[in-house]
Amino acid sequence: MTTPLRQAIAAPCFDATASELVDLAVQAENRGFDGFFIWDHLQFSNDIDGPAVHDPWALLAVIADRTERIRIGPMVTPVSRRRPWVLARQSVTIDHLSNGRLTLGVGLGSPAQGDFARFGDAADNKERAALLDEGLAVWAGLCSGEEFSYTGTHYRIKPTRFSPRPIQPHIPVWVGGVLPAQRPLRRAAAWDGVVPITYRDGRLTRPTAPEMAAALHTIESARDDMTGYDSVVWSPLHGTEPQDSDILDEYVAAGVTWWIETAVPQPNWQADLRTRIANGPV
Repeated sequence: MTTPLRQAIAAPCFDATASELVDLAVQAENRGFDGFFIWDHLQFSNDIDGPAVHDPWALLAVIADRTERIRIGPMVTPVSRRRPWVLARQSVTIDHLSNGRLTLGVGLGSPAQGDFARFGDAADNKERAALLDEGLAVWAGLCSGEEFSYTGTHYRIKPTRFSPRPIQPHIPVWVGGVLPAQRPLRRAAAWDGVVPITYRDGRLTRPTAPEMAAALHTIESARDDMTGYDSVVWSPLHGTEPQDSDILDEYVAAGVTWWIETAVPQPNWQADLRTRIANGPV
């Protein structure tokens, strides 16, 4: 049974070669998926040594050139460690390379020590949240193509105008956050989509349909218009088989618009993800 969900694949930006990650995106498009997204990390380890990591924005540039239809983007970029004016330039460039197919996933990022504190970046969640909110305001102003200035706690910009504008009238922003925290939901209400993330017993899991419905209800109460708003399931891939369509129907009834199956760092995740992609969307 076909559902109205748009379905996508996501992959860590590590423990695979750069070429492998690009090829996974091409395969996802060829098999009929609607999107391909890349995690954004520097180290992904609290130890001195971590996995072999590739830059997601460099990967996205090549993926944009090698694909024609699917939506692409980072999922999620921690805005707190990026200069928002540089992020604006990167975003608009990828949007042009992809002919208007970029979706910007944002969040606090993790792990706080290995990916942030080790490099002198803010590790405190509240500080990173403040940098995220201000950074998005600056990013949006610069991407608008209009004259823009900003005076905030963390960023100050004298009047300037960035060119070119994105191909899209507006690059969609999806906000990720770990449930049951409500602050990420309130933040997501100001943008274009929400990606609730859940853990159970310390393990990354898929949010339930009732959890997605509750998150969307919180967002609806803070917005005047839900037209075009995306509710995105982040579904860790454990195995290679497609989801049962009856399960997907529960999420459609809860208001979900995107279903992203993501590989998680575990042995042989690359092979499992290739097999899952070969099976195609449900």
